[in-house]
Amino acid sequence: DIQTILLTAYTDIDSIQRAVSATILSLMFKPWKRGELVTEIDRALRLRKGARDNALLKARIDGMLASAGEFQRSLFSREPPRSKRLSWSVSFNPLETYHCGGDFYEITRVDADRYLFVVGDVTGHGPKSAAIACMLKVALHASLERAPYLRVAPDRLLAELNDLFCDILEPTPEILLPMHVAFVDPVAKTVALASAGMPPAILARKGIPRLVPCANPVPGAFKSSEYAKV
Repeated sequence: DIQTILLTAYTDIDSIQRAVSATILSLMFKPWKRGELVTEIDRALRLRKGARDNALLKARIDGMLASAGEFQRSLFSREPPRSKRLSWSVSFNPLETYHCGGDFYEITRVDADRYLFVVGDVTGHGPKSAAIACMLKVALHASLERAPYLRVAPDRLLAELNDLFCDILEPTPEILLPMHVAFVDPVAKTVALASAGMPPAILARKGIPRLVPCANPVPGAFKSSEYAKV
């Protein structure tokens, strides 16, 4: 934390340059004038105050981001439904720098032992993406309550969410909502998948994985887009 000014009559420039590049804030040669010394000391004090203010601001921002991350974690920490036929695990690991982010997921029991899975990632980092991810979770629940048929129609659910967020996010066109939406019926051993803006899903059958491409417009980009499922 010490600000160091080198005041010297030494003339070995190489040695002086090494000292300055290491820890010395500024360099003054003898003979020196009082006004010059006062100016250098004043500059050192201002730089130190600026560094302290920046450290304090950084700590405050980091604390706010951590609070946002805890809120997001608690919102997404609801225990997913249990199934006798399916198993899953959930992990929320946002970028450490921001403590929160745009990752989101939802597992909803449709009936008996059929499920709707939603996994995605709002573009961007930090609290803005985290806030939109939370909005998406709330909007998803509202859409499924209002129109239960969307639980078994991932393509129509994507279209519903796309139109909704195209309106909400109109002032911020850089925000998109890539996601996978899958309706899984373990009794019939079927999966209906609608993907948009995400890498292809991977289906493993008898231990052999294969990509499942599904080309759809990214939600949030174009209103009234049509979506397909596979």
